[in-house]
Amino acid sequence: MTYFCANFTGTILSHPLTKFLLISPDTIMKFASNENGERRKAFSERHAMRIDLVAAQQVGTSTTDLCTSARSSIRNILRRLHLQSRELIEADLHDLWYTIYRCATITPGDNPEQDKLVVEVLMARELGAPSGGVETGDGTIFTDLPFFVMDMHDLKYRQQGTITLDEAYNLAAFLARLVAVGVRAPQLSCLALQSLSAALEFPSMPSLRENDFATKTSTVERLPAAVSWLKFAGHRLAIYSAEAQMTPCGKCLTDNDLEPGPLAQEAGVIDKGFGPARWNFWRQRFEELREEEDEKRSEWARRGANSMALWSKLVGS
Repeated sequence: MTYFCANFTGTILSHPLTKFLLISPDTIMKFASNENGERRKAFSERHAMRIDLVAAQQVGTSTTDLCTSARSSIRNILRRLHLQSRELIEADLHDLWYTIYRCATITPGDNPEQDKLVVEVLMARELGAPSGGVETGDGTIFTDLPFFVMDMHDLKYRQQGTITLDEAYNLAAFLARLVAVGVRAPQLSCLALQSLSAALEFPSMPSLRENDFATKTSTVERLPAAVSWLKFAGHRLAIYSAEAQMTPCGKCLTDNDLEPGPLAQEAGVIDKGFGPARWNFWRQRFEELREEEDEKRSEWARRGANSMALWSKLVGS
């Protein structure tokens, strides 16, 4: 009977003999919810595997298939919006953002193809709130792009041990482009803050990437992603710094996550977030790193220093 009830919940709960069942309607609903949740989780896992397979096949080529998949997912979410539970809608959103994430990691950061992906996100946001509005645990569909920032943060740090340096640069470039055009800019800028902090506010160390990428990535490996934030969203980061904005990071990060690193603290930087002192410290660190013998580190530091000089002049920071 339990199995029957779990699969035909609606019929059983509306049946006049329901009150004579030995298990309560609440228990029946719980069984049904758990079963549906497990099925949906398995579906998301298969979806991720399929997207990873497509991504692996498209590295170095056009990412049209993944962009098309993302666009189809958006349409499917809209069609089913009022036909399924909030939990299933949220699961669909997480699947969508994973598709966007994988597309971003395999699209070269300096390739205009990334602009197409930015447009997909913009188009989703501009759909606005459908008739009646649908709220999630992280805002309104699609106006607030629910879970986008959270998923980008979680995926970025969950996959640090497997993501390549090129993929890390590509992802940073994509997120920076979104910040540049105002897509969840304050929240996504927290990821820029973390990237710049990791590259510039901690002592240089030898590369131990193969052993522990998450905690021991060398400075030269961290610099490209940090520089990409300045290249594509430097004007907004400069404005935040000039105005000493404490960017709202939502559920992704706490204030402690935004504290300056040890080198910045030694230099007297106390800003938890963007600020003039922290910005000037970054400029100084880039100038120091460009004088080092390591050619790669010196080149990336030169690019970072030039970007900061440009945006400082234009913004007046």
